[in-house]
Amino acid sequence: MTILGQGSIVPPPGHSLRMALLAILAIVGARFVWVLVAALRRARRGRAAGGAEAGVGFVTVFFDTFGIGSFATTTAAFRGLRLVPDELLPGTLNVGHAVTSVLSAFIFIELVPVAPATLLPMIASAGLGAWLGSGIVARLPRHRIRIGMGIALLVA
Repeated sequence: MTILGQGSIVPPPGHSLRMALLAILAIVGARFVWVLVAALRRARRGRAAGGAEAGVGFVTVFFDTFGIGSFATTTAAFRGLRLVPDELLPGTLNVGHAVTSVLSAFIFIELVPVAPATLLPMIASAGLGAWLGSGIVARLPRHRIRIGMGIALLVA
């Protein structure tokens, strides 16, 4: 913020938009955690994530901050360690990286200057792609998921 004259404070351009985005992000992130915890309590079946999965997540999210995509590295690690069946990988990646993505978004929206004309379409396309893509991938057989993941890893 810039201080002008006698105590008047002028927020930088785009400040209101950033604050609105952060508020929406906080609400959506909190709702996600609430639904996730409720679903985990209801399910109470299967194997819960353990130290290996948490370790992979920590390392891949850390390197994602430096521009090394977390989905490609997590997929490679999960497949190499045989932690997650192939047909569960797309959903596991989306759910597993959601909370850290929200936290990263808070940091980057506040620290990295991005023009609203760039930021808003990026957010809209990412949200739309995740919403529509998850519905399509959830119905695909294992073989098609493997082909899609292989192509995505080659492109990455």
